[in-house]
Amino acid sequence: MINKTKIVIVSPHMIAGGVERALINMMRALARYEEVEVTLLLARKDGIFLDSIPREIKVSEIVMPAGDRERLFRGFILNSVWYYLRRGMIVSALRLAWLRLAGKDPVPELLGNFGNIPPLPGSFDIAIAYHMHMPFLVKYVSEKITARRKIAWMQNDLKKSMLNIAPLVRTLESFSAIYAVSRGLADE
Repeated sequence: MINKTKIVIVSPHMIAGGVERALINMMRALARYEEVEVTLLLARKDGIFLDSIPREIKVSEIVMPAGDRERLFRGFILNSVWYYLRRGMIVSALRLAWLRLAGKDPVPELLGNFGNIPPLPGSFDIAIAYHMHMPFLVKYVSEKITARRKIAWMQNDLKKSMLNIAPLVRTLESFSAIYAVSRGLADE
């Protein structure tokens, strides 16, 4: 009996984009190996590339309340602040704005709810936060997945995407490696 290497890849979704195409290509390459068991864990299980995932890959969605998933994908922090203000949640809006401005929480969109998201059951040999530009994924892999080796995958230019990496530095210390898709990103 072959002792399979268990890999979990955590990504936002499978919408149309270069990041998702690269992920599909990586999963196709991994699916060729009998000694590898791959799970794709999505923050939101949707997108036109879902049908392109090799059948050998297990696909599931991160367990979290629907409201948290909605806030996570609302996008820019300003949209989240407006979301709370429109619902009369002034304290939440102010706290969210303060956390982001102070750089205290890498995932302020979920405020204190991150602790209520359950860990992924089981353990893995390798866990990959495939889209480092979604801080939630980095924090989720760091704190909610048990794996011998954790990898952050950098796809996008930090300056162009305006991602402030500073709040993530402590979280990234739990990772074995950060892979960049180009030399320029690695230098950055």
